[in-house]
Amino acid sequence: MSQDRFLSLLLLFFLVVACQAPESKTKLRKTKEQVPKEEFKKAPTENLQAKLVPDPDAQPIDLIYVLDRTVQIEYMFYVNPSNPSENSVTSDTKSAGEIKNFRAIISTERVKKPDCVYMGSAVFSDEDGDIVMDAAFNLTPDCHHIRLISEGETYYHKLSAQGVKFLSQFYAKMMKQQKEYDQQQQK
Repeated sequence: MSQDRFLSLLLLFFLVVACQAPESKTKLRKTKEQVPKEEFKKAPTENLQAKLVPDPDAQPIDLIYVLDRTVQIEYMFYVNPSNPSENSVTSDTKSAGEIKNFRAIISTERVKKPDCVYMGSAVFSDEDGDIVMDAAFNLTPDCHHIRLISEGETYYHKLSAQGVKFLSQFYAKMMKQQKEYDQQQQK
């Protein structure tokens, strides 16, 4: 089995475990009055040219150091990326294996700050509950990247092919759960 296929299967396995394991929690959150809609950019509706410009001179993040300190990742997926405070779905994990495998989501290719709307985020916490890294990601084909903030520094990286696949599947699953929740609330 090729290494790429193995990593893809491994990520898919962790996705399934994260969504079913007792240490993973999923929350449906509605937060309508937090931030006015006009403060957010509209999500692009037309087919745009690629927005990711390589930035080979940018300093890389020491992801191994950050992930070694991380004991929990909380993912937040925005139901409406144009206004993330309006409605979001969260899921968290404390699995050491899933935390270490986060490295496979991020490409080593660094990019300049793109002009894209974020579709979700992740908060990485240490054992004291302090945030060691904050991330936001976009999964659209012309802008699939991740913004990482750690120790006051901001880094932009392309998502790896496995990262796009993993986060897209995770996003689809969370949006399906949100839709089912909304349908139940309407009954």
